[in-house]
Amino acid sequence: MVLFTQQHRPPHLGSPMEQPEHRRGCHETPLSAGIGLPVMKRAAWAMALTAGFLLGGAIAQTPPDDKEPIPPRSIQLTAEQDHVIKEIVLKDMHIKQVPRSTGIRIGEKAPPDIELQTFPPLVAEKVPQVRTYKFFITENQIVVVSPQNVIADIVK
Repeated sequence: MVLFTQQHRPPHLGSPMEQPEHRRGCHETPLSAGIGLPVMKRAAWAMALTAGFLLGGAIAQTPPDDKEPIPPRSIQLTAEQDHVIKEIVLKDMHIKQVPRSTGIRIGEKAPPDIELQTFPPLVAEKVPQVRTYKFFITENQIVVVSPQNVIADIVK
């Protein structure tokens, strides 16, 4: 096989860009023929745009930072323990509910004007974690208060 350089190319063959596709040599690739560069550039642009759309969408979906973080509970109760507490405290005990106030959130100090109740012995027996905790009821929710007078959990 004879390869022609640009200087030694016979005039009837012309440049590789002027040759029809069927006249190009079998060993010439689109890159060696000089037509692959625009294809590569287009592919690079397509990948860059795709990456931009993907990253732009991910950035647009990040939640705002203005929300307050949810404080950790100082007591971890299971759903079954929540149920035991509700059954005994709400149904068996007749404790007066306190009016709802805005300061009732986990991690906040319990309002000083609210009378705290001790858990009954049956609850302390079935859910030992609450032995040292107290509670009050508001809007049919049991607000569990730590010994440091901080709201530890709200059993709904």
